[in-house]
Amino acid sequence: MHPRLEEIFSFLDEQVRYLRDTYHAVPVERRATAPAPGRWSADQVVHHVAMVNGRIAKMFTLAVAEAKAAGLAAETDASSIFDSMKPDKWRARDTKFVAPAPLHPHDTPAEPFALVEPSMQQVKQAALTGDGLALGAVARPHPALGSMHMYEWLGLAGAHASRHADQIREDYA
Repeated sequence: MHPRLEEIFSFLDEQVRYLRDTYHAVPVERRATAPAPGRWSADQVVHHVAMVNGRIAKMFTLAVAEAKAAGLAAETDASSIFDSMKPDKWRARDTKFVAPAPLHPHDTPAEPFALVEPSMQQVKQAALTGDGLALGAVARPHPALGSMHMYEWLGLAGAHASRHADQIREDYA
């Protein structure tokens, strides 16, 4: 595996652990209850994270397939992707984002966290379709953040998980 993907996979694992630990710190009897009117419950938050991961995985797979067909070059840079990509800016809770309706949690299962780890595995599997390729040369727009290359999309998946872990901490403190 290319060192940049190894680095990102480690980051993704850390963020999922943080979300899991934060979610499981909320008492079971409170997880399905919204902390305030208009807020998502902890169950809904983790369900949303899983939904977004699925969307990222699908978009990523399609983008890389299209780029491969167009002759995407091999990755020649093995430096840390985090030198240029700062996922903490996406994690910061000082800017509120409103998810589009298709990413609002509905029919949240009884054990929604069981969806998060498999959904992050989908993101990793999608990333592996571009292993060794110049993923920084492939970009797709994010509705609120603008054009992002594929490494940034992977970083965003991790930052999104930790951003919502912070939300759960704030809401259930």
